[in-house]
Amino acid sequence: MDARLYYLTLGNVMIGTGTMVVSGILDPIAADLAISVSAAGQVTTVYALAFALGAPVAAAFTGRFDRARVLALSLLVFAAASLLSAVAPNYTTLLIARGLGGLAAATFSPTAVAVAASLVPPAERGRAIALVFGGMTIASVLGVPLGTWIGLNFGWRILLAGLGVLSLGAVIALWRGVPGGLFLPAATLARWDEALRLPIIRALLGVTLFQIGGSFVLFAFFGPYLGTVTGVGTDGIASLLFLFGLASLIGNFAAGWAVDRVGAGPVAHGAIALTALSMVALLGTAGAPVLAGLAIILWGSAVFGINTAQQARLVDAAPGLATVVLPANSSILFAGQALGAALGGAVLAMGGLAALPLVGALVVGIALVLSLRAMRQTGRAPV
Repeated sequence: MDARLYYLTLGNVMIGTGTMVVSGILDPIAADLAISVSAAGQVTTVYALAFALGAPVAAAFTGRFDRARVLALSLLVFAAASLLSAVAPNYTTLLIARGLGGLAAATFSPTAVAVAASLVPPAERGRAIALVFGGMTIASVLGVPLGTWIGLNFGWRILLAGLGVLSLGAVIALWRGVPGGLFLPAATLARWDEALRLPIIRALLGVTLFQIGGSFVLFAFFGPYLGTVTGVGTDGIASLLFLFGLASLIGNFAAGWAVDRVGAGPVAHGAIALTALSMVALLGTAGAPVLAGLAIILWGSAVFGINTAQQARLVDAAPGLATVVLPANSSILFAGQALGAALGGAVLAMGGLAALPLVGALVVGIALVLSLRAMRQTGRAPV
């Protein structure tokens, strides 16, 4: 593998930690800012919306620039947003800071995956995407559980300040490890129009929307769910998040390996189905941490494998439009997170914390139907 891929992965570790860790520290954020847990959960919604709206804009605006420098600058902005979040004096400032972080992430992550896909031959594309996207799963294994533990025991502000400092270190490593000269086709309006006119691209983006939306119905409120419904304490929440992350890491790389051998379509179908089943299984884990851990392992192993397969499906479907379809997928990915968090917040506001897994599984089920239809549209197993 090209050594530059590892620096891209490091950047995604920072982005992934900053994206997901908030779900585990909603309670202290709510207490500190004197807001409800449901309102605190909308910090995730704002971040996701900023990413969703920012990804296509960032792809178009930065398309003519050296991608190595775009990556370094966007990660620098992400670091600054994390530091601003750490010192936010009120809820409004925190929302603004998280929105800025979402915009920076919207620039970094799709660019990193597009660069990764361009650095290797097609036969290695699945593994290259899995490696760079694996930064998100590494964040799940290490960053999120460790960050949750720090946030719950030492304060959420300490956590976000530390994330900002570490992200600055990643900027320096990226600047030194990925030299300039990385140019890819610009994501012009004409290329966006070309991509979105393809029925298979629209279908695959629909799969992304519903699978991640369903997952975030629960994941946006994962910390409160585990603490209240499953009945574990602070250390238990961090431990279960670690299990989720470890399973995600294994599932992501297994998906990359499988995509290069059996095709992205079958991998996506299996992972989506397993995601829905594991969320349903969580319904029977009230007061049973061990059973919850088993369900979480299944969920984690599937959910990140979907994302790896989806990105490979999109590149396979339109190889010449990778700089468009990957930002589009990232945009839809975070739009789904925002919608899922909003739906989860509505369920929570109605007093239905225990119902979150069922609602999420039903939404993921829609993704499975769309995914199977997408394969029939093409008549080709790889898609």
